Amino acid sequence: MKIDFFASESKRVQSYKNHLQISFTDKMEAQRKSEKDVWNIRTGCCERPSFEFRNEAMVAAHQIAAVAGAHKILMLYMDGSFQSQFMVQAFLWSNVKFKVMIPRFKNDLNIFSMSQSVMLLENLQLPYELYEIDLESILNSSETKTAVSEFSSDQVQQLVAMAVWKEKQNKNEFMIFPFGLAQFSLTDEGWKVIESEKDYGLYLYQKQKQLDGVSAFFKWSPELMHSFLNDPKLKLIMMNSRKEVVISDHIYKEIFENYFKIWGDKNLTGFEKSGRLINNFYDQIQQMRCFSVMAYAFTYADYCARIDYKYERNSHLRMAP
Repeated sequence: MKIDFFASESKRVQSYKNHLQISFTDKMEAQRKSEKDVWNIRTGCCERPSFEFRNEAMVAAHQIAAVAGAHKILMLYMDGSFQSQFMVQAFLWSNVKFKVMIPRFKNDLNIFSMSQSVMLLENLQLPYELYEIDLESILNSSETKTAVSEFSSDQVQQLVAMAVWKEKQNKNEFMIFPFGLAQFSLTDEGWKVIESEKDYGLYLYQKQKQLDGVSAFFKWSPELMHSFLNDPKLKLIMMNSRKEVVISDHIYKEIFENYFKIWGDKNLTGFEKSGRLINNFYDQIQQMRCFSVMAYAFTYADYCARIDYKYERNSHLRMAP
């Protein structure tokens, strides 16, 4: 398999050739200033036909290793989700050097997802680091509440990742997070791919803080995005618009398991025992929200076409809300 190594025009790479761009208004601001600001998401197009999902993820692992360079340690954030299990094994089978960090919440609040991660890594005979996190302290901090408005995201996963990244930013590590997988919604017009402002808080945090790493592995390249959307099982589901068809944990597991070993039956993310803390957090920030988070919906076919290698370069993935 040929791997393309590249030099980006920007010194800090957040995605392949910085194809992914998040901004506000026509002035390409990096932060929302008012409720009138329009959220923009821009992606590049594939430079070639995409490989199958597994191979494309391995290509991404090599490209990320090349960007990080020999002086940086690749540190993979493994939250126990199927996405994180897939990501770790893509790096493993790519034969690039990396380390794995598993978050461990105080009072074992994420014991189920943590155990899922540990069991898989021990089965693969991979070493790992347990990273202690006080979830309640993070959610109650004024810094986290400020980040909700500053980075337009109330996603607890993203906010916890920001806190972790802040603590590790001075270390010689290149953080990689298992976020960015396409999200879907079944409408009367068929399946739609949803792009929501709230899912890119970590991207904006990285950009503002000038941190080395990848905030959304599954958005690393147009080819990786395209290869997931063209997974045979997912493609069949996208062609079926019956209301009873849902993309469940079982479906996600079948998709990921077609390429790598996947542990567990539920797509855990670590917050399954934190309902009270999270509900209290949302109650507190509800009154802080001074604007509505924007989201755009694309038909599955349109989204795939926009990032395909035959499409016009620098496709602007933006539609009226």
